[in-house]
Amino acid sequence: MTDHDLERRLRQALHDDASSITPSDRRQAIEALAHEGATRSGRSRWLTPVAGAAAAAVVVTLAWGATEVLRPAPGGGATPVAAASTSAPSGPSSPAAAAPSATTSTLPGGTTPAPGTSPTPDASGPATSPTTVSVAPGESQDATLPTYLVGAVGGAGANRRYGLFREFVSAPVPVGATPAQRTQAALAAAMEGATGSGQQPVLRPWADTTVSGVTVADGQIAVELSDAGPTGLPHEQARLAVQALVWTATAAVGEGNLPVRFSVAGGAASLLGAYPTSAVYTRPAADASYQDLAPIWVDAPAAGASLPSDQPVVASGTASVFEATVPWRLTRSGAAVATGFSTASIGAPGRGTWTADLGRLPAGTYTFTAYERSAEDGSVRAQDESTFTVR
Repeated sequence: MTDHDLERRLRQALHDDASSITPSDRRQAIEALAHEGATRSGRSRWLTPVAGAAAAAVVVTLAWGATEVLRPAPGGGATPVAAASTSAPSGPSSPAAAAPSATTSTLPGGTTPAPGTSPTPDASGPATSPTTVSVAPGESQDATLPTYLVGAVGGAGANRRYGLFREFVSAPVPVGATPAQRTQAALAAAMEGATGSGQQPVLRPWADTTVSGVTVADGQIAVELSDAGPTGLPHEQARLAVQALVWTATAAVGEGNLPVRFSVAGGAASLLGAYPTSAVYTRPAADASYQDLAPIWVDAPAAGASLPSDQPVVASGTASVFEATVPWRLTRSGAAVATGFSTASIGAPGRGTWTADLGRLPAGTYTFTAYERSAEDGSVRAQDESTFTVR
């Protein structure tokens, strides 16, 4: 079969499947998604599965052989770094809160203290049934890659708060892939983001941007983007969108808190209209990771996991919460099954690990939610959840 025949048959299969779908009035839902970007499906830690010709596929094409790699520009002097404060400026003229960095200079958004260290959460850990992100045909192998997404943690409307959530995806990379190639694949997946019908919005400011090249050399990561992304995002959302790329790149390389430099094809001087490409961006230090990361992560059970009924279910994750207290609830079809609380290994501002033993559960579909209550009024300040099945 020739490449032309294969392409023709794939196009016909997609056309046939599309023809079988009965449209419905989704105007309001589409408008909501357009406003929020996308959603995390029941705290979906995985990209939507590619399940045959009838499924909606997420396709990320990486032209490895034809990609021109970017080499970092020579350093020297004090270099701005990404602010990791809880509020970000609109541009260079409005300095704000402080953020740890690899240098001692200022990004539009804050004066930076002493150099940071590697953050507490890393790219290691189990990745259960990751979804495949397709690439162009070629000699490749699947690799489990860490990505970071900007997701809602609490609040609503103009008061909605966001933080970074770590997602693991399985993506093809070239056989014997270099750190730069793995990083390019991870960034491509992170910029595509997660989609679904859940209630927790995910921002996707980079959805129309591609990674033109990545170089890892001289203790730095250099990333070239096809464009600078949209302008006009709220300050904190824009800051986190840049930091999501920084966390993804450093996690994929796996060599600690390396500084990240960005450039844009065509020579744009800033990312998202606010963060200069002349800056060097880093993660905050470990004891300041709360400035970027969502307060609570539910890492297990993984969203969409299928667990045996003859074994106890243990939920686990990380948190940076007041007095290390992590309340949780387990529901089935909306009805409460169990409630309780766990104690993280360390309280805020540190980030600790926590577990919750749910025991053996009858067959069914469950949603586990971990949350943080406000110390002021007891309201839910942040939460994360995972929906899974017991068989």
